[in-house]
Amino acid sequence: MPEQILKIEPEHELKFKGPFTVPTTSLLKLANPSDKRVCFKIKTTAPKRYCVRPNAGILEPGQSISIAVVFQPCELDSAANKHKFMVQSLYAPDGEVNMDAMWKDVDGTKLMDTKLRCAFELPMDAASQNDLNAVQEEKISRSKQDEVTVSKSHKGDGGVDPNATAFHFAVSSPHASFGSEDNRGTGDASGKVQQEALQLKNENTQLRDELDRLRKQLKQREAGGSIMQMGTNASPPAVPMLYIVLALVAALVGLILGKFIV
Repeated sequence: MPEQILKIEPEHELKFKGPFTVPTTSLLKLANPSDKRVCFKIKTTAPKRYCVRPNAGILEPGQSISIAVVFQPCELDSAANKHKFMVQSLYAPDGEVNMDAMWKDVDGTKLMDTKLRCAFELPMDAASQNDLNAVQEEKISRSKQDEVTVSKSHKGDGGVDPNATAFHFAVSSPHASFGSEDNRGTGDASGKVQQEALQLKNENTQLRDELDRLRKQLKQREAGGSIMQMGTNASPPAVPMLYIVLALVAALVGLILGKFIV
């Protein structure tokens, strides 16, 4: 395969700078330094994600052209880093050129091609930082929901689900990571505290209901015991087991309330 005759800028990588909620353009410049006409054509591995204008043409000797490569708005994923472009060129035949017919019947041994990879950079301005924070908060929220289904034995080691995975963008910018290790640790600790607080509230409510029920039963039994004593000369009953249970419940409620307040 012959060496590429066109001068291509950039030589190896097309860079796209976010945010990617709107079309993002990267310019590709082609120059013909030879004394012959050169046909060119732009190809990509992801044709549905890009709009290339123009994607084919003829460069006269000494002529150059800027090609707009537009990345369509989408949710950026790791597969985007695998996108590639290829610039194919061929010396134009004499006379009028039918581009469609020429590229359809082209001799592969005469083709000159250059491949370029794609790189994506996320901006670190205030707006994008807010977006990153929103993603991080969503991850923490999902982590809290997962902790609800984790058994108490798993909560003992920090409430972390060993099967949980974090989703990360494999972008080229070193500043595009969603939070540091410290931030992720803080989010996990905060989720654990909130979950334990909710659990304590639920247990406290259940104990209060149980205490009210025992009090009602105690009053009913005391009322029944008083009626029996008025009708008979029976000796006073011994301390019922219900008093002991009531005392234990009251002590447990105090212990839980003390832990929740701290």
